[in-house]
Amino acid sequence: MKPIVVEQSDLNSETAILVSWSVADGATVARGDTICIAETTKAAIEVPAPAAGQIFHAFPTGATIAFNRPIAYIAESAAEFTEAELSARAIIVTAASTVKATSTVKATKKARQLAAQHGLSLDTFFPSNALITEADVYAALGKTPPSPAATTIIAQPAPLPSDGARVLILGAGLGAMQVIDILLNDPQLKPVGCLDDDPATHGQSLFGVPVWGALAQLEALWSAKKFTHAIVAISTHIAVRKTLFTRARALGIPFVNAIDPTVRLNRGVVLGTGNVLCSQVHVGVATVLGDNNFISSHTSIEHHNTWGSHNTVGPACATSSRALVGDEVLFGTGIFLQPGVGIGSRARIASGAVITQSIPDDHAVKMRAQYQVTPISP
Repeated sequence: MKPIVVEQSDLNSETAILVSWSVADGATVARGDTICIAETTKAAIEVPAPAAGQIFHAFPTGATIAFNRPIAYIAESAAEFTEAELSARAIIVTAASTVKATSTVKATKKARQLAAQHGLSLDTFFPSNALITEADVYAALGKTPPSPAATTIIAQPAPLPSDGARVLILGAGLGAMQVIDILLNDPQLKPVGCLDDDPATHGQSLFGVPVWGALAQLEALWSAKKFTHAIVAISTHIAVRKTLFTRARALGIPFVNAIDPTVRLNRGVVLGTGNVLCSQVHVGVATVLGDNNFISSHTSIEHHNTWGSHNTVGPACATSSRALVGDEVLFGTGIFLQPGVGIGSRARIASGAVITQSIPDDHAVKMRAQYQVTPISP
């Protein structure tokens, strides 16, 4: 069975009102059908069905509901019918006390943003009337709050060998050309070879750097001391990017950062390792970036951002201050984030999006076409 929740679209509201059900209790719905309409002080929210099946309401019309908590269940098969109905009825029995607890939760704005990013219900994890802080939410998530340093810290291996780092490029596609172009600007970081599973690249060279063969050769080349450091150049497939980084790290292979000379790193930036920062990237004051991120050109990550690892960002994206970005997030091109917005891990953000609300883990933001392409008459 699948739960139906109202995602938090208004960070200034703690709850929403269930204005109306669009389908009757027990009715059959198709995936994407509008289930109900909820309303905050800022907006009306149409809630779609996450799957096809039979729906069971857990709240009546007019009820005050908490964000990111089940308000109904869908049974996708006959086998799930009883479980879905019982789960919905159980919520109805305890709804009054649940709503009361939700309405008394007190939390800072940062705490709410972080909780929304990870789909964490504050009233479930914090039932007391004490003020919930960002540190409390980090503790509930089992994470350590970031502590930006006063000076810029770049996790570049030091000291490097006297003749510089001999860097292996993992990947030999278009991303590898970008990475090699950046490394060739630094006399201490010498690209010596590439590995790629595409046989068509084998025996070729990129800006004078040879493609040695398939990725299966990684362990053998490391044992033979053919390189001293590595970096992942694959940007379009995050799962592969993360796997290669993890695999190389398990072998004890150190990573370098590929930072274009035009990149601006402001004071207090904390940068992990294995990152690729392309031309004209700006990283604002006291921003924390994890490991193995690929940040394309003309992207601006503003001050006091906190980013995880294995993220890929297309060209010309921009975040405002205090953005929180998880791990394995894929950004398209020309995306804008408003201040304090959280992007959950494994989210997918379509090109051209303007993000004004936090996006939970494992969610996608899609854009509707705003223009049509038609042939020009002669």
